[in-house]
Amino acid sequence: MCVGFSIIGGWMIQSGERMGWMCLVVFGIGVLVALLSLMPNATYLRLDSEGFTMCSMYRAHSFRWADVSGFAVRRVFTNTMVMFNFEPAYVRTPGLRSFNVELVGFEAGLPDNYGLKHQELADLLNRFKEASHGA
Repeated sequence: MCVGFSIIGGWMIQSGERMGWMCLVVFGIGVLVALLSLMPNATYLRLDSEGFTMCSMYRAHSFRWADVSGFAVRRVFTNTMVMFNFEPAYVRTPGLRSFNVELVGFEAGLPDNYGLKHQELADLLNRFKEASHGA
């Protein structure tokens, strides 16, 4: 979509419409973001016995299994996501977590489903969490 709207922005510029520049810039940035997300190691989910690391646009966030209460699939507006809550003892970002609960009913969510169906990913994460109790 961004490529298409960037082309339309270019046509608008050629026609003398100044709004074409805004269209070209905004959707051109969208094209760059989409291309960047396709680069190696830009997006991943890494699971191990200690916890998980999710990375989106080269920004990685790690969580210990002990800090997470469990995973579930939730529809957030028009998007389906794997969501999770933290254990009560987890103290990081309390304001953001409270805001998220008010907005969508969960404290956090994964930015992608990493090629799996949402329920499959939630089940996999819950299995890893359960296995960490025995470790």
